[in-house]
Amino acid sequence: MTLRHILLIGLAVRLAFAAFLPLGVDENYAIAVAREFSWSFFDHPPLGFWSGVIVPSLTGWEHPLSYRLPFLIMGTVTIYLMYLIGRELRDERTGLWTALLYSIAPFFALSGSVFVVPDGPLNLAGAFILYHLIRITKQNDAPLSAWIWVGLGLAVAMMSKYQAGLIPIAMVIYALIWQRRWFLQPGPYVASFIGLVGLAPVVIWNIQNDWISFAFQSGRSGGGFTPVNFLRMLLGQMIYLLPPILIAAIIGLWKRPGLVMSLALAPLLMFNVIYLISSGTLPHWTMPGWQFALPLAAFWITSTEHRPRRFVRWLTGFAVPVWGVLAAILLHANTGILSGRTHMPPAWDNTLEFFDYSSLPNAFETANLAPSLILTANWITAGQISTALGGTIPVRPLSDPHHFQFMTSANLQGEAFFIAPSLLSDSGKTSERLLALGQTLDPDAELLRPGILDRGGIPYVAISIVRLTLP
Repeated sequence: MTLRHILLIGLAVRLAFAAFLPLGVDENYAIAVAREFSWSFFDHPPLGFWSGVIVPSLTGWEHPLSYRLPFLIMGTVTIYLMYLIGRELRDERTGLWTALLYSIAPFFALSGSVFVVPDGPLNLAGAFILYHLIRITKQNDAPLSAWIWVGLGLAVAMMSKYQAGLIPIAMVIYALIWQRRWFLQPGPYVASFIGLVGLAPVVIWNIQNDWISFAFQSGRSGGGFTPVNFLRMLLGQMIYLLPPILIAAIIGLWKRPGLVMSLALAPLLMFNVIYLISSGTLPHWTMPGWQFALPLAAFWITSTEHRPRRFVRWLTGFAVPVWGVLAAILLHANTGILSGRTHMPPAWDNTLEFFDYSSLPNAFETANLAPSLILTANWITAGQISTALGGTIPVRPLSDPHHFQFMTSANLQGEAFFIAPSLLSDSGKTSERLLALGQTLDPDAELLRPGILDRGGIPYVAISIVRLTLP
């Protein structure tokens, strides 16, 4: 398989997911809050959020593909950079395997190359940094321009996700062990300064807002010794990478100490320790480390003549069923085909996290509703509703607002529609709870007829609506 095959086949698969998979919870939220400019955001640095609204802002085209298009481009460039990294480490074949492993690992193929989340620009920046650092290590006295490229990559990484802070830490540890001459050269200091420029928007915004992002992120760990959580996170990492890739990466890390290993181990060690002593964690936190480990996995795979053929059999045995499940999710999220397209889907059939709410404006119009303010229970629903409406109506979460608390809608009052989506089978209970909560805000709150949204032409989601007035 050539690099062109890897790029084109991978792009075709990702394009199908980008165009036809409804937006997820995090994507809806990122798009909704990024419509109102901010130098940084409650959850993350700004670049991943800004990227999702570039195409709609320039063209007026509101569609999952328009939001995801920058991430498709970033993912394709990242795959090419991963190829260059593998080629720099050994040869063409190692480069091709590095690109293939990145393309076929579900996390990097989707969260890193399709979804509107900060992983896209972070992975691109990480690959860019690693490529130039490998080239620098091959020279006794690298030109300053090489370090400027590293600095630019660091700036993009710092503007993407907080895990990027581990990259310069890993670089310092590597230099202390293997490249102490770097401390006598101007290049690393220039690169560090450029990287800090990328961090400046995050710092300035947090100074203005009591360092709320850092408080939020630091509060997500802790809870005591939790081996069960560690096993859950390990299983999640295996699914995100596919077990053969994870095993090959571990072997590669063991056999190839040096720069790449240092960059990879920083997030892998830190977050796996956090998994062991915390409960509210997520398996994708380690993914920047696994990305750096992929070239080492490819190095090990291509180190003997027959190993690639054996590895292909193992990789295919896991990749086919996992990607088959992902393809089934893509189809079912649009059509409901797995539940037999019944008029009342069974309880297990819950695709609310990937549901297309784009017909919501038509539901409002059909019911002759013209809200000037929408209330929701939390940031999740607020993101879904705001994105479905194209940001045309202010949305205000009543609790757990995340970045919505910094938007102009946070203090709006007057007549509002308090809404909550639910499965059609749960609409009665949802409406009762919504009305009870609405009456705590306005004793004269009124329950309206719910709106019904289809999935694949069949009623699936009920939008419970309470009309009230915020004093």
